[in-house]
Amino acid sequence: MGIELEHLLKMDEQHLHELFGTETDNEPSGSAEYKYLQERISEYIKRLKARGTTRRSLHEECLRDRPQGYSYCSFCLYLRREKEVKVPVGRIDHIAGDQMYVDFAGDKLYIADRNTGDKVPVEVFAAILPCSQITYYEAVPSQKKEYLIQACENAFHYFGGVPNAIVPDNLKSAVTKPGGTEPEYLQ
Repeated sequence: MGIELEHLLKMDEQHLHELFGTETDNEPSGSAEYKYLQERISEYIKRLKARGTTRRSLHEECLRDRPQGYSYCSFCLYLRREKEVKVPVGRIDHIAGDQMYVDFAGDKLYIADRNTGDKVPVEVFAAILPCSQITYYEAVPSQKKEYLIQACENAFHYFGGVPNAIVPDNLKSAVTKPGGTEPEYLQ
């Protein structure tokens, strides 16, 4: 925009909002479609937290009520902007190879037994290197310690190395002795 940084730092919030406001698609904020979406957007954001709810399903629901409504892309843009304004997000810088986050993901899945064809429940182990976002998944019989340890070893082989620390996310099988503020973890 050709504005010097020193000048931007001296501007008040109202002027900055005018320069970098949230209006999109040259859409006037008084349009019927915009008002309709704004009345429901907080509810949509709350509903997105529920398992199985997607932006696509919310957009389709919105279009059933308002067929002339926004495109999927614009709908998602408004959702994202609303979340950015209302939900503060912290940034964490990660050092390559420093940590590996581990957890068991979501609901149990089922695999078919080759011999009987029966559905066998499995847990999904997930490990991620937060700096690179490289992720490893493995289906294991349960969340018992022996399966957790084996899955971590397999993740090390997959990643081609061992991190400085393994960070469990409130994982029962990684805690050897619960202790209020200082639990003891597997060593």
